[in-house]
Amino acid sequence: MSKGLAQFRLELRLLARSRFWPWLPLLFGVWMAFSLSKPAPPVSQDLYLYAYEFHKLQHTLSLGAAMLLGIVLVKRDLRSPAYEWTGSFPVSSFIPFGAKFAAGFLYLSLFTLAMDAVYAWFAWRLDYPAGYLVRELLFYTGQYEWSYAVTLLLAMVLAAGIPGRTAYLIGFCAWVFGTYFLDVFVISRQRLFVLRTFHLSQLQLNTFYESEVWGPWIQAGERTASRLFVLVFLLLLAAVGIVLLQRARPSRSARAWAAGSLVLLLASAAAFVPYGQLWAARYKAQAAKLEAALDYAADNGTRSFTTFGVKEYQIQARQTDSGTVRFMALLRLPTEGLPTQGPLPFTLNQAYTVKQVKWNGKEIPVSRRHDLLVIEPSRLDPALAEQTLAVEYEGGTPDWYYQGETEVMGSFVKDEYVLLPSSEAWYPLPGDEPLHVRNGRELIQVGGGRKKGSSDFNVTLEGFKGRVYGTLPGKEQPAGRQVYQGRNADGLSLYGGQLIEVTTPGEPLQVITSPGNRKEAQRFLDDIAAEKRYYRTWLPLAEDTLQQIFYFPTAHWGEGNYAKQELTGKSTVIGETKNHNLDDVQKTATVQAVLFGDVDIHSSFTGSGERPPGGGPVSWAAEVRKAIRYLYLLDGKGLTPEQVAQSDGLAAMLYLPEPLGTDPKNGNTRYITEGINRAVAEGKADKVKELLRNYYEKGLGIRESSADGEPAYPVITAEQWNRDWKRVVGP
Repeated sequence: MSKGLAQFRLELRLLARSRFWPWLPLLFGVWMAFSLSKPAPPVSQDLYLYAYEFHKLQHTLSLGAAMLLGIVLVKRDLRSPAYEWTGSFPVSSFIPFGAKFAAGFLYLSLFTLAMDAVYAWFAWRLDYPAGYLVRELLFYTGQYEWSYAVTLLLAMVLAAGIPGRTAYLIGFCAWVFGTYFLDVFVISRQRLFVLRTFHLSQLQLNTFYESEVWGPWIQAGERTASRLFVLVFLLLLAAVGIVLLQRARPSRSARAWAAGSLVLLLASAAAFVPYGQLWAARYKAQAAKLEAALDYAADNGTRSFTTFGVKEYQIQARQTDSGTVRFMALLRLPTEGLPTQGPLPFTLNQAYTVKQVKWNGKEIPVSRRHDLLVIEPSRLDPALAEQTLAVEYEGGTPDWYYQGETEVMGSFVKDEYVLLPSSEAWYPLPGDEPLHVRNGRELIQVGGGRKKGSSDFNVTLEGFKGRVYGTLPGKEQPAGRQVYQGRNADGLSLYGGQLIEVTTPGEPLQVITSPGNRKEAQRFLDDIAAEKRYYRTWLPLAEDTLQQIFYFPTAHWGEGNYAKQELTGKSTVIGETKNHNLDDVQKTATVQAVLFGDVDIHSSFTGSGERPPGGGPVSWAAEVRKAIRYLYLLDGKGLTPEQVAQSDGLAAMLYLPEPLGTDPKNGNTRYITEGINRAVAEGKADKVKELLRNYYEKGLGIRESSADGEPAYPVITAEQWNRDWKRVVGP
């Protein structure tokens, strides 16, 4: 023991006296601090997003230092001809090898300490919840330490087995292959996600870990199975390293170490089994989704689907002690409108196991194929005004699949983490529109594009281990029950995880987001609240149109849409990336949702004097909608037209994109805004408000027509606008 401690202290002194090694952890911390201090509008200011970006790049670069250190530690004396005399020392090869690893690992832990200190400082400034911060620090500390241990030991083994300076070249190749090459060209492009355990850091360029809401926590099972294998593999590497060193000196324990290496090799294979079984189940689920998916090439958009409406959903969900969720869904369907010819199909994700089905209170056999539940038409009772379908089913385990090179978790309920988007059919959806299509062997999620009906919802959760947020208004009740209710809603999605609520005094609207987004979300919500206060003074604003804004990364979650922007229920869901964030574009869409009940900010129905796309009538409705916000920027914020164009970043959306005026082809592209400019300058802002309020009260919403899918919008002609402008505002 004393010999090992003496060797350990010697290695530490040599590292401390170096002119190179002591500075690297400090520079690493400074580099991270600089990276985390850069985020500023208009891009995302999510602390976690930038921290992960640092981890997957700069941490991977630091593994190059770990690789170099491991080779240097061994080559400096154990494999140097100048130190051959040390082979006569009466000590086992394990002592110097183990001491060098311990000293190198302790040194590399300084990188982890620097990372923890910098991240904790920036998180403290953002008022991170202490529990969330500790959890994240423990996660990344574990990832750093495991990656440094594996890389260091691998480097030492390479140095022990490869003579001369060739070890440095091989070490460099091993570092590149074990990180970027393995990530980009093997794991992602070849869809060999099972090989992630061999990635030196496992902080990949495209991974679930990019989301602090669910990523690190939903992957805990995979990470545990992976680390079990890696731990045994580390022991194997250590044994192999010692065996290689013993080739240069006689040792009575050489055969024992060789035998131990063989045993550890078999143990590594055994330790890989649980990890391999996990991935075998995932690839099996992927194959099942491919089989169930609609063949895009064969269908070519010609297939018609059965669609009908559901009047009401009553759903009860209970999370059991084992983690499984048991669902009881009762659907009320108006008899009028149900197909009378052919079977009656419902879509329920195949990840859920159906236990019992009742039609009008009587248990019936049901045909289940992949995502479809099929009711025979003979079950319908035409004498009833409405039919009832009761389905008892269970599930909730992570529904993993991949699209292209991207892994996706469609839905799950695991501990306090919940992802149940309506697009993933966690409750029975009417009709047989597919959740996925396939193009060859490529799987594409299309559930989010399903035509949505309007239903009443009454959903109760019991036994769930954390707060769950719904896209419909929810409230917590005694005994851990959570209830969500809404009328005429297009669906219900549920989210639970590492989420916080961002509010502002006097404003019912709130933002549900991740802790790293607190600062950006607060600024965004304050701006929306100020704008709503302005509109309340002259518009009959409906306060319950939009109650929640969900904002977090969605690239790997639900339907895997990284730039998601969806208005559903009483909420809007915004997918977060660095450049798809709470910027002016999202601010405009959110205001549109508050004012009009939709997030359409790009449509124009002027058609450059021709009929608009879809053949509908020419209308200035979209331009009048934009004029309401344009007036706020001038009258509410006090900006000049030039400042709006330069600083708001929305000129392309606010200034009219098509020629307007009495003659639609006269090229006067800013007809409405120029009129507003003159009116505000002449002190007629109240007159403009009166005119816009008249249009607002008549309705300016843009809806999807139930008949043909084309937008349904109010018709406002050029003549009507000019006539009303002269009557209300004046010439």
